[in-house]
Amino acid sequence: MRWRDHSIPDQPQNEYACFAGTQSATKSPHPMKPLYSKSALFLFSLLTFTLAGRASPIDAITISGGPLIAQGGITAGFQFTLFQAANVVSLGVFDAGSDGLAEAHDVGLWSSTGSLLASSTIAAGTGAILDNGFRYNDITPLTLTAGTYRIGAYFATSADPFSYYDTVTYAVPVTYQTGSVDYGSSLQDPSTLVGLGGFFGANFRIESPDSSVPDGGATATLLGGALLGFVALRRRLARA
Repeated sequence: MRWRDHSIPDQPQNEYACFAGTQSATKSPHPMKPLYSKSALFLFSLLTFTLAGRASPIDAITISGGPLIAQGGITAGFQFTLFQAANVVSLGVFDAGSDGLAEAHDVGLWSSTGSLLASSTIAAGTGAILDNGFRYNDITPLTLTAGTYRIGAYFATSADPFSYYDTVTYAVPVTYQTGSVDYGSSLQDPSTLVGLGGFFGANFRIESPDSSVPDGGATATLLGGALLGFVALRRRLARA
């Protein structure tokens, strides 16, 4: 008697192979899987590019070549204009020698009509941010529309000198107009204009021009849409 071999021959694995009533689902790689890592890379790159464009504040003005003056009871600053909107992110005071402040200084930013828009107190010493001869405190970003403004720092005593009659360069979209001062016992709007030479006791920093103008939420919308699309693709591939 000859026995017939009834064993099941080897089957080529395909997407679904059934043996003896038991279904085995051996899946081939989903053709969309590579897009998962590519989408993650795209989202990361987009986020990095967006944050990089907003990461580096710049000085509103840069000064050089001027002498120093030591005087107390004065708010020393300047008047300026913006030809387009900008985000102010820091307020600062002049640090002669860039070696630290002898005393704390109040710094304020005013509208052309004298309304105080922002202020900060720069502590004595070297703890505040040093940038091109000024010590800064970061503030909650303040969006200024195109127009005229004044900034000043209060010097209670002559312990910290400030600069005057300097060569001035300024960043887009800032235009330096004139020096401005006020005399008194506390920080006040420096509404007395003193000519082009100026008293450079204060300064401010803005976001870089490419990112300083508000985008109306376009960046947040773009990132949000990309993230939602990425999550949806991930869920779809997980079910496939």
